[in-house]
Amino acid sequence: MYDVCEVKVMNLSDKEVECSHKFIHDSSTGNMSSYLQSKHDIYENQNKV
Repeated sequence: MYDVCEVKVMNLSDKEVECSHKFIHDSSTGNMSSYLQSKHDIYENQNKV
């Protein structure tokens, strides 16, 4: 089982697509949380837009 990052990003053709990075589901949110912080600058207490 795995989780998928659904953050919208711009691809090289300037089209909005989902990130789609896959994570092995280990019943914890640590991997996804670290990825969102390092790749998308999204933090746990950040307000949604």
